Amino acid sequence: MQKTRLLIAFDSLLRVGSVTQAAEDVGIQTSAMSRVLSELRKIYDDELFIRTGQGMRPTPLAESLRLRVRALAHEASELLFPTSDRNQTPSAAEENEWQHPTVLPMPPLASSREPKLDVSPTPETLSRKISEIDHRASPAKRLAKYIAVACPGPGKSRPLTQREAKDCFDIILNGLAHEIQIGALLMTIQHRGITAPELAGFIEAVRKSIITNTPSGIQPDLDWPAYISANWRHAPWFIHSARLLAEAGHKILLHGYFGNGPHSGKLELAMNDCAIPVCTTLENASQVLNTSNIAYAPLGAISPQMQGLLDLYHLVETRLPVHYVSHLVNPLNAKSIILGAAQLSKRDLYRDVAHLLKYQNATIVGSVRDFAQIAPQKTTPLYRICNGQSLDTIAPGNRMIADAPPRHIFTQREHWQAVWTGSATDEMAENIITYTTAAALISLPQHSDVPFETALSHAQILWRDRNRAMSK
Repeated sequence: MQKTRLLIAFDSLLRVGSVTQAAEDVGIQTSAMSRVLSELRKIYDDELFIRTGQGMRPTPLAESLRLRVRALAHEASELLFPTSDRNQTPSAAEENEWQHPTVLPMPPLASSREPKLDVSPTPETLSRKISEIDHRASPAKRLAKYIAVACPGPGKSRPLTQREAKDCFDIILNGLAHEIQIGALLMTIQHRGITAPELAGFIEAVRKSIITNTPSGIQPDLDWPAYISANWRHAPWFIHSARLLAEAGHKILLHGYFGNGPHSGKLELAMNDCAIPVCTTLENASQVLNTSNIAYAPLGAISPQMQGLLDLYHLVETRLPVHYVSHLVNPLNAKSIILGAAQLSKRDLYRDVAHLLKYQNATIVGSVRDFAQIAPQKTTPLYRICNGQSLDTIAPGNRMIADAPPRHIFTQREHWQAVWTGSATDEMAENIITYTTAAALISLPQHSDVPFETALSHAQILWRDRNRAMSK
């Protein structure tokens, strides 16, 4: 049995690349997972994982074992825990009920065909060529310079400054970059790991591209990005949390992206189920918030070019630095932001970037996914900025919360709606909603000094009284 536990722990380490996350994944203490890793290293006589700026990376030996460990661990989990989460796995029919195309289909990615690019300068000429390229050079030449600065490899390259990254992404957003340049730059930065100044520069470029088209007037209380993997097949409980805040009088802007496949419109479908307006332009979103308290904007309404850049995932089957950009764009300059980060390294990165962008209030939820939704059975760290100052908060877990019950009558989508209306009872879902609402409440400047437990009590009252609010 002990060896089986080691196998399951090894599989979790390979999947998440973090001792802390792997410990949460299998339900043990971080210190215990560290001991497991030490034991695995003794068994294989190999380091197995090496620490990098992007977390732990498997050694060649560990990588060679990945598929075998995954298969054996999955089979062991099925045999040892045959009822775990089985009732909550969506059937094919339930997945199809979310199948709905996005209202903003994928635009073609704008690019430029620069005919004369020095793609491989010699070392002798590199320094001279780079020094000759300044702000007066053509966009393609300037971008080539940034690639030459960032891409040559260890000892020969350096990260871009925030100003360089902004100019670099300006060129890409305006469709003036050659597609090979886009791929070379993004893949290199992804492999090396994006820095806070680089990400801040990219975000500044996006904000610059939309501010000229953004109407003045309404300022949301809370910006709530929801950029979700198209492989995620669960109910979006966080939307109900946003609804509770809106009913309490706070203005909430949700914006997001769900890929470009058959489920690309899942978030839009969910918003329609909740009577949350889906806005195809930021001007429309601003108008909606002037008359109501909540609106949703697909990414294409903020930046069609960013939407095209995210779709590059299908060409490389890996996330790129652009996947981190949209979370902190804050398109309507909300007073505060709440977002999620699954990886430990990204939580610190996002907060550092928020400081560079001079955001005064933000909360990065230590979530299991890259959007703000709390798993209430586990302790959840909240990496916050309150009035410009960093502050860490803990959302305590409650292991006594009952698991979600089997859905004998409702489909997943029907169950998601029925929990809100009270037609279905689901203690786990209700706690996901109220815990997430509490995290959002303390993200607001006027509640930034409220203890999480107090905010949770407030959220529970909002949940209890939601039908009264709906009937008004």
